[in-house]
Amino acid sequence: MAIYSSALIPVAPDHRVDTGKLLAVAKELIGNAGQITVLTVVEDIPSYYARDLSPEFHINLTERTCREVAALFCDEDNAKVVAKLGHASSEIVDYADRNAIDCIVLASKRPEFSDIFLGSTATRVARRSNATIVIVR
Repeated sequence: MAIYSSALIPVAPDHRVDTGKLLAVAKELIGNAGQITVLTVVEDIPSYYARDLSPEFHINLTERTCREVAALFCDEDNAKVVAKLGHASSEIVDYADRNAIDCIVLASKRPEFSDIFLGSTATRVARRSNATIVIVR
């Protein structure tokens, strides 16, 4: 029995996580009829660097990142991959709100000392999101 109708799986392109584990959790929560969205966020490049780059640079980087993440989920029929440009936690929460996502399935590492002061992406999403948060380790 499905608990949610949609699940969002944020995947950082530079963090290797067990995508199979994240998918299994999402599928269990949404069942066969639900929609899984895999979201990857390409961080903004600081303006003092960006001014030296071509206008197409961000577009090409975002498209390439989307293709790389999509390759990880190519066997999934009910999963769509979306790439955004911006700050990871803000984009995840904004996407979930704009698209009425019921549940966000996040990968998280064990907290380190620096996370106490700075916070991880998973922590910031959990604090700000209206959706149910499931953290997978």
